[in-house]
Formats: sequence, C-alpha cells, structure tokens
Amino acid sequence: MPAVTRVVGFFPGRVLRLGEDLPRQVAYDWAGRRQPALVRSLRDERRFGPYLHRYAEFRADTLAVSISDDAFAPPEAAERLLAMYPGLVAAREMVTPASLGQRRLGHFGFLRRGPGEYFWRRVAEWLLLST
Repeated sequence: MPAVTRVVGFFPGRVLRLGEDLPRQVAYDWAGRRQPALVRSLRDERRFGPYLHRYAEFRADTLAVSISDDAFAPPEAAERLLAMYPGLVAAREMVTPASLGQRRLGHFGFLRRGPGEYFWRRVAEWLLLST
C-alpha cells in the first residue's frame, strides 16, 4: 500500500478492486497499523491517551462479525479491538466465504450484492432480538 501510494500520490483502491480510492495520508495511516497497539508513538499518545481510560467505561451488547478472509481487518484484529472494551458483552461470529457459497468475501463482503444480504439480515435479526 505505501509503495503504490508513493508512486501514484493516493491509493487507487478502485483500480485494484480493493474498495474506494484513499487519500495519501489515510493510506499511510492504514498501512502503518500493522502493529496491534493503538498507541505507538508520542503523537498517538497525545491523540488517544486522554480517552483510553474511558474505553473501559463503555457498556453495550455487541454483535462482532468477522470475515475469515478479510486482509484489512482479520479476525485477530477484531479480537484486539474488542479487548479494548472490557465492558462489552460481545456475540462473536466468524463468516467464511464457503458458508455463503462464495470463493471470497474479503473486507468489503459486507457491502457486496449477494453476500451482503446475509450480513444485513443477520445484523437486523440480532438488533431485533437484542432489544
């Protein structure tokens, strides 16, 4: 991602069939998120530090759906994100491409016609049953 962005001046997600085009700085920020820690630098500490203690105060029932072949937000990343919110009661679900009769779903499977219908129905079902 950083190399392509450096050459083109932005990340050409549409051309690469990886979603939308991204502005240069967004692409660099996303590419820099290879490390699991939210706070990786003094800049991050200034940006996030004042709010991190509040994550533990947040309470909610949550549906966390992961897609097994999501390269941008793999299931391990979802678990790290959920761990930042110890007050969540999370129903975790993993969806595989095969479970929906697809070859691949990827990061944007939730939004694609066909498989996306499953995700939206599942979320609506969970919302209706959890209220």
